Amino acid sequence: MSDTHHPASPGGEPNFGDSTTDAPASVEAGDLVALNGQIESTDDTPTIISRNGPRSGQEDPTAGLRGRRLAHFELIEPIGVGGMAAVIRARDMQLDRLVALKILPPDMAADPENVRRFHQEARSAARLDHENVARVFFCGEDQRLHFIAFEFVEGDNLRTIMERRGRLPVAEALHYGLQVAAGVAHAAERGVVHRDIKPSNIIITPTGRAKLVDMGLARSLERQDDKGLTQSGMTLGTFDYISPEQALEPREADVRSDIYSLGCTLYHVLTGQPPVPEGTAAKKLHHHHHVKPRDPREMVPGLPDEVAVILDRMMAKKPQDRYQSPEQLVHHLLMAARKLGAPANVPEGMLSVEAALPPPPGGRPLLLTGVAAALVVALIVLLEVFSRTPAATPGAGSALANQNAIKSNPAKPLDGPPLALGPVKDKPPVDGVKDPPALPSAVLVTRFDDGDGKSLLEWLKTADKDAPKEITLIRDVSLPDDVETGLFLSGSMVTIQAKDPNYRPTIRFTHNSRPQGPNSWTAVSIDSPDVTVRGVRIIVDGRSADVRMVGLRLNAPASGGSFKVDNCEFIQARSGHGKKRLASLEAVGGDAAPGDLTLTGCRFLSFEGLDGDTLTNKEFAGDDAVVRDGRVKINATDCAFGPHAAMFRLQGGRDAAPPLSVEHCSVLMAVPSPSAVFDVLTGAAVKLDIRACLFSRPDAESSAAAGMGQAVVIRQADSEGVVCQDRDNRYQGFDGYWAGGGSDQNGWEEFQKRANGTKSAVLTVSPWKNDPLEPLRKYSYKEDREDYFAAAFQVNEQMLDLRVSASTPVGLLSLGGVNYGELMAQADRQTTKAQAKRRIVDPTQTSKIDKRLYKTLEEALFAYEAGDEIVLRWDDVQSMQPIRLDKQKLQDVTIRPDVGRHPVLRLAAGEDRDSEPALFHVYDGSLKLEGLGFILQPDKGFRRQSVIDLAGQGQCSLKNCLVTLDRSDLLPLTATQLAVASLSDSGKSMMQPTRPADQSPQLNLDGCFVRGDGDLIDCQTSRPLDLKANNMLVALKGSFLNVEVGSDAPPASPAGQMTLTLTRVTTYLTGNLIHLRAGKDYHTLAAIRCAPTDCLFVAAAKEPQSLIHLDDSDFPDKEAVHDKLILWGAEGGRTVYGNYVTMLDQTPPSEGMPLTLGSERWESIWGKDTGKLVKPFRFGPGLPPAPDAPFTAAMPLQFRPLDALESGADVSRLEQTLLPAGSPK
Repeated sequence: MSDTHHPASPGGEPNFGDSTTDAPASVEAGDLVALNGQIESTDDTPTIISRNGPRSGQEDPTAGLRGRRLAHFELIEPIGVGGMAAVIRARDMQLDRLVALKILPPDMAADPENVRRFHQEARSAARLDHENVARVFFCGEDQRLHFIAFEFVEGDNLRTIMERRGRLPVAEALHYGLQVAAGVAHAAERGVVHRDIKPSNIIITPTGRAKLVDMGLARSLERQDDKGLTQSGMTLGTFDYISPEQALEPREADVRSDIYSLGCTLYHVLTGQPPVPEGTAAKKLHHHHHVKPRDPREMVPGLPDEVAVILDRMMAKKPQDRYQSPEQLVHHLLMAARKLGAPANVPEGMLSVEAALPPPPGGRPLLLTGVAAALVVALIVLLEVFSRTPAATPGAGSALANQNAIKSNPAKPLDGPPLALGPVKDKPPVDGVKDPPALPSAVLVTRFDDGDGKSLLEWLKTADKDAPKEITLIRDVSLPDDVETGLFLSGSMVTIQAKDPNYRPTIRFTHNSRPQGPNSWTAVSIDSPDVTVRGVRIIVDGRSADVRMVGLRLNAPASGGSFKVDNCEFIQARSGHGKKRLASLEAVGGDAAPGDLTLTGCRFLSFEGLDGDTLTNKEFAGDDAVVRDGRVKINATDCAFGPHAAMFRLQGGRDAAPPLSVEHCSVLMAVPSPSAVFDVLTGAAVKLDIRACLFSRPDAESSAAAGMGQAVVIRQADSEGVVCQDRDNRYQGFDGYWAGGGSDQNGWEEFQKRANGTKSAVLTVSPWKNDPLEPLRKYSYKEDREDYFAAAFQVNEQMLDLRVSASTPVGLLSLGGVNYGELMAQADRQTTKAQAKRRIVDPTQTSKIDKRLYKTLEEALFAYEAGDEIVLRWDDVQSMQPIRLDKQKLQDVTIRPDVGRHPVLRLAAGEDRDSEPALFHVYDGSLKLEGLGFILQPDKGFRRQSVIDLAGQGQCSLKNCLVTLDRSDLLPLTATQLAVASLSDSGKSMMQPTRPADQSPQLNLDGCFVRGDGDLIDCQTSRPLDLKANNMLVALKGSFLNVEVGSDAPPASPAGQMTLTLTRVTTYLTGNLIHLRAGKDYHTLAAIRCAPTDCLFVAAAKEPQSLIHLDDSDFPDKEAVHDKLILWGAEGGRTVYGNYVTMLDQTPPSEGMPLTLGSERWESIWGKDTGKLVKPFRFGPGLPPAPDAPFTAAMPLQFRPLDALESGADVSRLEQTLLPAGSPK
């Protein structure tokens, strides 16, 4: 987010002295105030017509900033000042990278409007992730300073460049304008309008990348409640570039306003002056509204008419007369740049579209408001060339020398030569300004949609052999019998890829009697230092061949090269092994430097026959999967190898011994001839690193009986040249392990000694779940049967020997959409389930006691034995009678849903229920409820209902449960109290206590969501309670804890306490967090110790509300309340109290004054680390229900804070966990 390039000291860092002290000083507020006033405000500063402008300080605090810390950022040097903030270069000490730290000065932070706008900037920038927009990394507050950490962009802004060079060449200006328009398009996609586009907010990096920075005025179009951020009557923007509608009403500015500002910026860059070069602010605003700017062609001789038309449309006075979307602008800029011969790359993530330019104007000055351009879509090709070949800054030494132009050919372009842009020739200077020098050859891009390989061959013959090339395949390509060669490609960069990631196009090459040449029997041969082949299938059909055939040959130049082959499939078809071997992939290294081949997620298969599109196998007859010739480093990860004579055939490279790394690969050995995983020929050398792979010969017994060839891991022709590191691998069915290499011993122990073996093992049983060869025999590539592959390479997930760790398999990590690690995790869960004694409740079935199947939960619990687990198998709402866990055998009960089920339990209606019924009455035992839904929906009056009633010293835990308290069926005045948990008199229990009488009952709530009308916990007796809640959301028309003790209640035990340990809990309550009613004597109340950490407590009521309320209690000693009754121990200082008027209040008793504690008094008692009071507090973008609306249908995402907080529940996680697709809402 830097506005300028800052020179470094000889040591590489800015020369501001030592910044590595052990205890860096904090930032003083005065430093920022002074800094904000010291740096001169220029036209870089946004125009803010408001009473809240920045104020000047006194002195230069640069020396005072050196080495100081703000959070985990170390300050280095000031960069500049924006409209409301100082920008400082800093180092992120956690990630060790430079950032631009934008800090809101304290005098600005005194106004909440400025703070809200500042945080809005962070939220807006955080939505964006684009190469032409500076990214935001962090937003926080430390030492009472608000700050945002932006990407530090090295370079100069356009304003500085123009001050140094004057107006820029047309080609260069269009190059930058195209990039910024792409960034604006990305922001518009995310609903963000910048509102302050100008030259000083566009940074040009040393590589020629244009970056849009400073989202200081940005706003989200999705916000509908931003009155506090952009007030009516306030103008935000910069007068030279502001749109007419933004000057009148900033809230009406949309992306078309950004297009206007970009047009003014481009006008300035091209002409050397803004549209209104002189005059007061009023004059400039008047011209923006009513006066067209001077025709730029009068100031720039030779400016193309098309560029003038584009500028006129961008700067139209009425938004409806401008480009209606940035994409339209991008396409017209792209066409204009191409016509001019300027760099014209398709921006990141956008589509290349052949579009008609607007017609040139008929006269001057411009009168073009009625001009319309019809966009004709001819071709869609996704490109990412920006990320491959960044341009250099014009005038900085290399002048765009590395930026490639792109030509997108029409859908079937193979009838003639490629229409690529050639090199840009130097043009005569205009007024002494020279356009950028020549570009290199263009990137030739084609989308192949023709099954006849002839046309593709013809296209390649006519293409510039040195030009970079990118081929996107849509259909299969069959190379016919009458062609002389396969596909030969060359260039500084070559990419072959599939258009559809879900369809793997096939290149099929069949042997015939064509004349032999250097590439005659290679399907695809590529000579390039930069090769990517992605998502394709290459078949070599050599059934009748007596020559060597290759599927894909990669040839590195002398200086070396990088080859990336991802998610590709290679198939050989051959009847028996001939003298000349087939190879699916061959990599040839350079003479001076090694090549580098990376294989990821590839599969190599061999078949005996190929009948049309059907592959057949009586026996597998593949030759070589991968051949390395010379100095090539190979890294293969997550690849599957079907049967071949050699998986890796290595020749050459003796002088360098290039490394070969194979990790998480699965290999099947099943060919009739002698075979090896690694076949090291005479004169070859290699450094093998084999990790977490599975090598198996599944037909070992039948092969030995038939006298078939020996299968080994390494076969070495010479006595030296091979070094091996063997780690975490598994081997099964091999005849030997390391044959040759100067040793006659090739057994396991010798192999481990020579290979430095670590944690590898031999398997005595097959590792496969099924016969792996049978699915391969059924494979049809035309059908693309991924399930066959998954079945072929699926291991027996229950074998513990096939694991590197609990969830990481040996061999393939995934294949055909199947994650083998997850299969192992599922197997573990299934094993655990099988070992547990499950009792299944399925209301759709008839009870079968011998099958441990029950129609009702009551029946399952009646048959319950110690160690059992109750599993509920339904997806709807089921009613049930109250259950008393008062039997000795019901001491440890777990109830959860079956896999993939979402059961909901509701208390059944009936006349014979208690006046205070509960779904579960827990006494001294333990009840665990996991992944369940509960509904309390009484149809008539009871004193109270609850899900859990803790009547003794028992324990109850709810994990990932959804509870709904619904009073909608009750008459308005019906006094029925609903609660998740109630605490009743332990004397009601008829069972003999099994826990100490003074032990507190325990309630654990983890990952739960409670909504509706009622209280979370309702206590009608003064008893101890130990409550722990974590990552929980409570939205209730009631209180979190409601304690009501009658006037005749005995005094509470001094030793007994209610302990509330709350972590990441969010509450939205119309009542209080804690509501206490003690009748006449507060001594009947047990002390309450509350310890919240990173919680969010929000008042939902319209009327003023208190966090804690004491009702009708006479407290003669006021200090006793916070000294004996309420003990508050919040930790971390991040708990937020939203919209509360007071922290504690009391309903006036008959005599005396009520007790009230405000936030200041609260802090004086409990300390500032208890958290902060926020008024007003708002949620967004989805709002929670209003206080007078039902809470029973509330959803977790409605309680996402408008401003990012480190407090409260993870509502996204709760939404995904508790309300998955298909579950009852």
